[in-house]
Amino acid sequence: MAIGSGSKSIVDLHKAAEVDDYIYDHLLTEDKLFAEILERCSQHPIPLIHVSPAQGKFLKLLVQMMGAKRVLEIGTLAAYSTIWMASALPEDGQCITLDFDEKHVAIARDNIEFAGMSHKIEVIQG
Repeated sequence: MAIGSGSKSIVDLHKAAEVDDYIYDHLLTEDKLFAEILERCSQHPIPLIHVSPAQGKFLKLLVQMMGAKRVLEIGTLAAYSTIWMASALPEDGQCITLDFDEKHVAIARDNIEFAGMSHKIEVIQG
């Protein structure tokens, strides 16, 4: 099918479905650590504005593709996206995340410790 032709064949739709199946089977599988972090977040009265698991994996992929050694995140909340990005960094990588809310900072630090990422992530309040 040519781009912009306006029609799709059955074969094109079948291929698209195969690609979707591959993505869900290989890229969107549940990660127990991140599922547990989301569960821990649900126990706190924080806004439900964290990224989705698919968005977290996408952030991780972007950090990996860039070969980043450092990440700066503005707005930590519970550190869910922070941990996704830090998990893509090399062992000597560093993620600095900023949040002004004292409660968010405390929850974030707890989740970072739980994830075993304290050596890569620094949370700054302010």
